Amino acid sequence: MKVYLKNDAAGIVKEVKVGFAWVTGLFGPLVFFFRGMPAQGFLHLILIPFTFSAITTLLVSTLSIVGCDLYTQYHPYGALSKSANAQAELNSERAALVRQYRECLEKKQADPQVSCSEYRIAIEVIKAPQ
Repeated sequence: MKVYLKNDAAGIVKEVKVGFAWVTGLFGPLVFFFRGMPAQGFLHLILIPFTFSAITTLLVSTLSIVGCDLYTQYHPYGALSKSANAQAELNSERAALVRQYRECLEKKQADPQVSCSEYRIAIEVIKAPQ
């Protein structure tokens, strides 16, 4: 798309493209100095550190949050802690079964008809850590 700029005092009409200035995006304020617009070049030189630090701060903080989340999900130590928690749950479940088996054995001493084999099988299925 093009726009026509008209200077009534000089009678000059200039055709200008509308859109993003890729040259300015690539070369920054140097473009303004080469085109004879030093005021705009100095303005850009003054504003670049502020906009760059704002964008960099936003980018770094976003990447830090995403990176921390990914680190805790996929890092091998995170997987080890998850497996350690699972092993602790198995150990506590096995301890509860052993306790119930001992109580069953005490009942079996009083009454020989009581069967405790299901507890023993369950304990063997849930193996102790190697």
